[in-house]
Amino acid sequence: WSSDVCSSDLKDSFRMNGTDAHMFEVRFAGEGSQDVGGPFREMLTNLVAELESETLPLLIKTPNHRNDHGQSRESYTLNPSSISPTHGELFKFFGFFLGFCLRTGSAMDWHFPPLFWKQLMGESVGLSDLEGLDAYSYQVLRDLNKYGRELDAEKFNAAVVETFTTLLSNGQEVELRPAGASVEVTQANHQEFVDAVLKARLDECEKQMNWLKEGIAHVIDLSILSFLTWEEVEIRACGPKDIDVEVLKSITEYRSCSADHKIVVWFWQMFEAFTQEERKQYLKFVWGRSKLPLDCSSLAYRHRISVYSHLRPNGFPEAHTCFFALDLPEYPDLETMAAKVKYAIATCGEIDADYGAGDIADEAE
Repeated sequence: WSSDVCSSDLKDSFRMNGTDAHMFEVRFAGEGSQDVGGPFREMLTNLVAELESETLPLLIKTPNHRNDHGQSRESYTLNPSSISPTHGELFKFFGFFLGFCLRTGSAMDWHFPPLFWKQLMGESVGLSDLEGLDAYSYQVLRDLNKYGRELDAEKFNAAVVETFTTLLSNGQEVELRPAGASVEVTQANHQEFVDAVLKARLDECEKQMNWLKEGIAHVIDLSILSFLTWEEVEIRACGPKDIDVEVLKSITEYRSCSADHKIVVWFWQMFEAFTQEERKQYLKFVWGRSKLPLDCSSLAYRHRISVYSHLRPNGFPEAHTCFFALDLPEYPDLETMAAKVKYAIATCGEIDADYGAGDIADEAE
């Protein structure tokens, strides 16, 4: 992520249109891939996975994710600890990719709570929005409001043991007023505490969100998005949450076979039995992406299934990732097909058959 990464030419390349937009060529070191779209899509998928691995300092698991509690347990949030100018440039570059998704409708498998999308859209947020980020903190604040209404001062002060501090999503403790760690929460000041906690938590990523918006705005005018709800913005960037069998069927064509060929019938029986995670693995294997876009009508290549008798009947399927295509042998039964396909989609993470070994770039280059 050197300064060259953010050259003006590269920034401008994100301003593309179309679900299959391909803004630069990707070459994977150590892999025999030729980028006609597949490696680029693979790069987008890998980029999300790397950001959400917390290898980079931009995203962290939400408290709900870490605690496996409450809503949006799979979600990530912007890292309040990342405040340096270098972090700012990284967030802007991150924003280029999110802007690319929003502009092109090219879905990437982002995992953010509703609060993220609402703040991106500039919508007003409140206590209920904290629940999708940190359910425990939401419960504490809700209970304090309840106790403040129902208990007298003596009972409230005996039941509540809090000071004017709170923990942010990154675990950092912050004081909510001068010397807040030594100021106890009482019935008399509990509303001030609730308001202060809520403000601190909802604003904890304000700096990072502003950097992200700056990157997005370079790709797509944020005012255009004001015509959409936050839910519509989320689904445009991420695609539908689940991969629907009927949607994939609707964009599927067949070569050297027909829809009623027994191998094709078995394929759809197998796919219907897949978990959502297995369906994502299949899409990544055959297309480079793990999500279908909201609008599949303008894809450059439709999902294609071919059945070939020259392939070994107990062999593995072959994917043409650039062309969204799958070649299947004439398997003897559904069980053999499922075993071979599942193994392939779970273990084959490389695009490695476009060149001979002598043409593959060295990993050290």
